[in-house]
Amino acid sequence: MYLLKRGKVFHVFYYDKNGKLKSKSTKCSAKINANKFARNFLNSLPEPQDDLPDMSFEQYKKFYLEYAATRFTSDYQNLVRYSFQQFERIIPGSTPIKEITIAQIEEFIRLKLTEAKEQIINAYLRTVKAAFQRAVEQGYLKDNVFRKVKKLRCPENEPAYLRDGEFERLLEVETEDQLKLIYQFAIYTGLRLSEIIFLRWESIDFDKDVILVRNHNEFTTKSKKFRNVPLHPILRNQLQMNRIANSNDQYVFMRNGELMKRNFLSCRFTRAARKAGLSKRYHFHTLRHSFASSLVRKGVSIYHVSKLLGHADIKTTMIYSHLNIDDLRNAVEKLS
Repeated sequence: MYLLKRGKVFHVFYYDKNGKLKSKSTKCSAKINANKFARNFLNSLPEPQDDLPDMSFEQYKKFYLEYAATRFTSDYQNLVRYSFQQFERIIPGSTPIKEITIAQIEEFIRLKLTEAKEQIINAYLRTVKAAFQRAVEQGYLKDNVFRKVKKLRCPENEPAYLRDGEFERLLEVETEDQLKLIYQFAIYTGLRLSEIIFLRWESIDFDKDVILVRNHNEFTTKSKKFRNVPLHPILRNQLQMNRIANSNDQYVFMRNGELMKRNFLSCRFTRAARKAGLSKRYHFHTLRHSFASSLVRKGVSIYHVSKLLGHADIKTTMIYSHLNIDDLRNAVEKLS
């Protein structure tokens, strides 16, 4: 089920037990009220029977992409679309989703292992598994077959982070002051690129020197949770000056009155990094890695780094644990 606005009113779209797409007006112009109507409407629908609707893989792909268009970023929508396309190489579009088997998924994995790295294959599996979990919630499936397939083990790679002096070289070659501020903001806060793009001025508390990373109508954090990140003194004055210069802007970082584009920021960072003669492994996310790596090397606990990064699972933060060699050295020195 998903919402689309027709004229001034939201309509809720859903599939009935026979897989037929239907719609109903919420009679609400505000999205928050339309969502409330949609939840109540969903609860009022009859419980799915033992005979599940015969929805094909192609039909469900279309349904989920329409749903994703109302819930996720354009980047994630593209990942969903491409993941389904990859699975269609093994699973015909006419296949009922309730008849998809573990054997077909394993065949897909064997095929992709000849073409791509484990991390990429896991991304496909994770994306379609989330899509099929939605099918379970909607009553189109009893069980999510993708949950029965284990993700692939991936070789551990050290995260790429900036070394001493490299960030200064990066700023020297960047010609736009606004981009320099964004790079500084990223390396002193550890925020994800999407979190920076959709950051509003109301989310920066200059009295308490804290950045409030929150969900709002146009943005949802990766973990779906909120967090607070201290505002570094180096950023404080620059941000306040930026706010005075752009007093009418709702978002912190805008370009020509519009939101910054993800691809634009990524490409500009990559261009500056190459011009500064930095590693080809570096990309915008390297600034987040650099934030975390610097904290760990200075003795900050993995637990606190995890909280600052907004990781849903501390296991994700453990990729930085090898950087605190002093703890390991102290442990070894305890041997008699």
